[in-house]
Amino acid sequence: MKMKKYLLFIVAAMLATVARAADYDMFKYQGFSFMVISEADHEVELLGYEGNLSGDITIPSSAINGTSRYFVVGVGDCSGDEITSLTIPSTVRYIYGGAFEDSKNLKSVNIPDGIPAIEGNTFRGCSSLTSLDIPASVTKIGDNAFWGCSSLQSLNIPAGVTKIGENAFWECSSLTSVNIPDGVTEIGEYTFAGCKSLQSITIPGSVTKIGDYAFQECSGLTSVTIPEGVTEIGTKAFGSCSALTSVTIPGTVTSIGRSAFGVANSLGASEGCSALAEINVEEGNKHFSSEDGVLYNLDKTVLLACPGAKTEYTFPASVTEIGESAFSGCSNLTSVTIPEGVAEIGGGAFSCCSSLTSIFIPTSVTKIGTTAFWKCTSLTSAIIPDKVTSISERLFMYCSNLTSVTIPASVTKIDEWAFYDCERLKAIYNLNPTPQSVGEDAFKYVPKDAVVYVPKGSYKDYFVNSGWIYFSDFCEMGVLDIALSETALRLDIGATATVTATVTKDEDMTVESEEWTSSNPEVATVDNGVITAVAPGLAVICFTAVDANGMHHIKSCNVTVIDPSGVDAVITDADAPVEVFNLQGVAVLRGAASSELGNLPAGLYIVRQGKVARKVLVK
Repeated sequence: MKMKKYLLFIVAAMLATVARAADYDMFKYQGFSFMVISEADHEVELLGYEGNLSGDITIPSSAINGTSRYFVVGVGDCSGDEITSLTIPSTVRYIYGGAFEDSKNLKSVNIPDGIPAIEGNTFRGCSSLTSLDIPASVTKIGDNAFWGCSSLQSLNIPAGVTKIGENAFWECSSLTSVNIPDGVTEIGEYTFAGCKSLQSITIPGSVTKIGDYAFQECSGLTSVTIPEGVTEIGTKAFGSCSALTSVTIPGTVTSIGRSAFGVANSLGASEGCSALAEINVEEGNKHFSSEDGVLYNLDKTVLLACPGAKTEYTFPASVTEIGESAFSGCSNLTSVTIPEGVAEIGGGAFSCCSSLTSIFIPTSVTKIGTTAFWKCTSLTSAIIPDKVTSISERLFMYCSNLTSVTIPASVTKIDEWAFYDCERLKAIYNLNPTPQSVGEDAFKYVPKDAVVYVPKGSYKDYFVNSGWIYFSDFCEMGVLDIALSETALRLDIGATATVTATVTKDEDMTVESEEWTSSNPEVATVDNGVITAVAPGLAVICFTAVDANGMHHIKSCNVTVIDPSGVDAVITDADAPVEVFNLQGVAVLRGAASSELGNLPAGLYIVRQGKVARKVLVK
């Protein structure tokens, strides 16, 4: 009897030895594939499934290999096109990234408490997933975690989450609301891009950075509050948010990316923040400023962003540069007059301004960036000023209603695709006697019968030049020039001044019409050269002569109107910097040019210039 028991013990021990596996061994159970991760603790990970998963799937809490039972603690690949629901056991402690990726019919998943993270790509492409309860144990949502979950309508992110990865909710187009918990410090690139049904978002005070494209194409987003603490707003962070009406930028923001609130400046972009009425900067911001809802750098020398709801705009005299994509996607903008003093127009500055019919570019401009007027489909004419040396790439591409353009003698190069598909261009007034170099497809799809007007004596050079061989109709023309008696004036309200225009021309040149115009009659009017100051601000007075060839010749005069009761009346040296403080001692302007002072809101101020300080009432 004792011998029999001893033999049974030996057999049992041998069976146990056979069943025992090593770490990283693999086996199958109920159609699932498992890998042993700890033989000592009898723990396994689910790695896959034999055949195709379909229907309602329940992952077992344990798996048997021979005579041994193993606890399922991790989930790897468990994706399948035909899965409709998934139940994960409470034994599972982690889920690998991409575990359920592209399960296109997956509608519901239960995630057990204890899971620390929704890793990258976990639910990417699960386009039928409508809702998900994320357990309180989760502290991280990885990159691309819910990318393309186009049926996901709402999501409650636990309070313990401190990181939301890039592209996490990209193209969750049905998502109407989402909470971002306090503790998240960064909203990464494309995090909520393409969430077209998202109507509002609350950004917690813990966030310090809003990444590039973070909310791009959130076309249902009507309002957003950027909290104190945010220091950086990335490129196109709110691009193409066409329903957004207002944004307030706190004083902590030190960096705003290109086209942060405008249209994406790339080929194919068609929609900007057309409802955005104003961009405001909190008082005391050390890096940015705003006026009339338009965003500038601190000293208002660079215009950074104009809200899309603007229909017309007049620049402050302080502006010397129009930033990249500053007006991009302002589809309501109909006309713009840029004052003398502006030297540079950035790339994409007016791209996709589809209602813009006219724009005046002053002679002070020396550089116009690529795509600056790309797809301005209502623009009918353009005059390039005579300090610009090249017409940059794609400058007027897709300007389908452009009928005439004036190219000054200073331009020596026309870059690729500069006038591509300007299908109604009929007159090119080219003032350079030497043919410019012309880039690839610069005039492709421009009518071949467009007339190219060139200076006297240059017809033959243009006719045989390889860059201009696209055209066959060249016409020589004489010289016509305009000089104004004044190019800048400062007038008190109610004052008048007379500016005279002198036209010099070749004998065979004929002036068909002359006209005086004001860019802002509410500030200053003009009647046959007599200017009347109406209200504080800046107006650009233009004199236009049209010759017999239809070419428009324009000269301008900047008129700054001031209220003598304001700060302007007490400055002693127009070139010396001025500091303005409110009665609480907070600086309103530092190192300001005199031209900025007439734009201060009504109130009492302390004005300091050098060693002289005065209390001034601005009405």
